[in-house]
Amino acid sequence: MATLSRQSTFGGGIRSLVPARIDRLSWSRFHTMMVVALGVAWILDGLEVSIASNVSPYLTDPAALNMGAGSVAFSVGTIYLLGEVFGALFFGNLSDRWGRRNLFMVTLGVYLIGGGLSALT
Repeated sequence: MATLSRQSTFGGGIRSLVPARIDRLSWSRFHTMMVVALGVAWILDGLEVSIASNVSPYLTDPAALNMGAGSVAFSVGTIYLLGEVFGALFFGNLSDRWGRRNLFMVTLGVYLIGGGLSALT
């Protein structure tokens, strides 16, 4: 029995049996760990957005970067969001090729190194 089948209706989407199979599983330690990991990631993402928004007034200071308010809003808002979107698309594609566990370790390493370099600045 195949888990994926090509749908021949308008739109040509992919129909999957994977969500139904996951729903039939009983709750285990794995599920608890996944919920905790996703919660931590959600909190860290919110923390990053809070830090970026709290730093923006200092970037307009002439003693710092002397950026205009529009430049700061563009940098902190638009560029940050575009980076998240394109990063998710890029790493999502790589995870389909290399495997989710391998790419999770790669993205965790990139995040840790990036966070450490940001802390050193």
